[in-house]
Parts: sequence; C-alpha cells; structure tokens
Amino acid sequence: MPLSLVTGGTGFIGRYVVQELHRAGHEVRCLVRATSDTSGLAGLPVHLTRGDLTDPNTLNTAVAGVDNVFHLAGVIRAWRAADYESINGGGTLRLLQACERGNPTLRRFVLVSSVAAAGPSPDGRPLTEADPEHPSSEYGRSKRAGELAALAYADRVPLTIIRPSVVYGPGDRATLPLFRLANLGLCPILGDDARLSLVHASDVARGIVISGMHPAALGRTYFMSGPEAATIGELMRMIASALGRRALPVRLPYLVTWSAACFFEACSLILRRPVLFDRQKARDMYRTAWCCDSTLAMQEIGYEPRVSLTEGLRETALWYKQHGWL
Repeated sequence: MPLSLVTGGTGFIGRYVVQELHRAGHEVRCLVRATSDTSGLAGLPVHLTRGDLTDPNTLNTAVAGVDNVFHLAGVIRAWRAADYESINGGGTLRLLQACERGNPTLRRFVLVSSVAAAGPSPDGRPLTEADPEHPSSEYGRSKRAGELAALAYADRVPLTIIRPSVVYGPGDRATLPLFRLANLGLCPILGDDARLSLVHASDVARGIVISGMHPAALGRTYFMSGPEAATIGELMRMIASALGRRALPVRLPYLVTWSAACFFEACSLILRRPVLFDRQKARDMYRTAWCCDSTLAMQEIGYEPRVSLTEGLRETALWYKQHGWL
C-alpha cells in the first residue's frame, strides 16, 4: 500500500484529497501544526505528524519513507505580503529541500498551486499551459514563487504542478459569502461581469490524485477546471436558483467596491489580521476573465470533471443549509 504525505489536509480541498487517496488505496500521513483544527479528518484513518512549513527541522520526519507528497498547504489571506511569500513560496522550497535531503526514493511531489499563479486572461480566452504567467496579486505572485521553487528542483525531485480554477463545494468557506448574498435575494453585478472557471472539489481532488500516479504527469503543469465557466452574474443567479430564491440584480460601481476594499484593508492593518476582501481582490473581481482550459490534463492523464455547475451548486447549497451555515 503506497504511503502519501498530504500538507494542508485539514483544509477545504485537502480533506477531499485525503478521501480520494483512501479510495485509491493509499495510506495517508497528514502534516499538521500544533494549532490545526483536525476535526475535518475525524473518522478517517490518517496518521498525523506535527510540523510547520516555516520550520525546516520539523519536515524531515514528515517526508521520511513516503511514496508521494501532495503539497496543498498555503496562505490564501494575509495582512502583509511577506506572509504570503513565507508560506506559499518559502514553505514550498523548505518542503522540497526536506524531500531531497531525506527521501531520495520519492515517486512524486505534486504541488497544488492556483490559476492565480498564471493570472487573469486579459482577452477573455481561457488560459492554457503555453501562456506566459502574469500574476496580478500578492497571493498569485507567491503561488508563482512556489511553482518556480518547485521547477528549480525538478531535476532532483519528481514533480507535477496542478493549477485549479476557482474551487467550490460542500465545506467551502471562500464561496460561502456568495451563497449568503443570494440567500438574501441579491445578485451583485461587477463592471463587465468577469467570467470564471469553476471546479467542484471532488473533481479537482480526483485530478490531483491521478496526477500523482500517472507517468505522463511527470514534469508537467496542468490547469484543472470544471466543465463550465460562468460570469459572476450567471453564477449568482444559479446559486439563487439552487437556494430556491429570486436574485435582484444590483450593479456595484467600481468606486463603491474599491471604497469597501480600502475600509477592510485598513481594518486588517489596525487589527493585524487578514480579511477576506482587500484592494487586490477588488481589482481581481473586475478583471475580464479568470478562465483556464483543462484540455491538456484530459488528454494526457485522463482528468475528467464530472460534476456540472448546476448540480454542484445545488449540492453545496443543501450542505450549507444542513450544517447551519445559511
């Protein structure tokens, strides 16, 4: 039975990856911090090992003897740019160094990055792996830094990089505010209404696990998205429909969105805590498109997104209701 290490296994996508690895017959070890909430892994036969991506001395034990590493841990919100770089860039580098130092027989290191590392599509066309990277936020630049750190080790550590699009599904807190707005009957319209690629967490988790085992994925970078893209307006109407609501379109001028972002960012600086919305996210929301093309992953490793957007949003809405999140 292969043994796989998962970092970020207590996170939203990480829990799906852990479940998918078990279905694929893997034994799973999860790297967790002393402060990690491991309740999401309750009932799963996982081995927990204490460690921190900022402390290289704690990573040697975590990587020892594993066949595969699935690296999902990272920071999606921070109150200063250095925190993004320390974890998303530096943490990836330190984990790779531990693998090179302590696990010469590692079969695969799968880095789960983000479409943010590639940046938005300025002409509205879905990005492919052949397009140059132009990340537009501190988060995106830090994810790209993690990719570059991994690529620098590609001759010493067997590597695959996965760039998921916007991920949603039961248990996700990042898209929860959209469901709460729709539940109030509100449908925000932003500028030209940027188009988004979305993928259900179960689909991307299956793709991530496949990429760690498929020989064709060695040394490759893949985008992974779902079968459909949608504008924010279309997405909000679909969410409202999943909730059994009617959504009232509300056009938000850029100045209003920018002012709100400035307010939340000021709160972040005062409280020294990350917030969900800041000026960079405001800019990103008005980009032409955040779309990517999964054709290469489909052709080379058999990646197959199965959950339609309508079905996935309905499942997610039901989960939120059942768990009292709405």
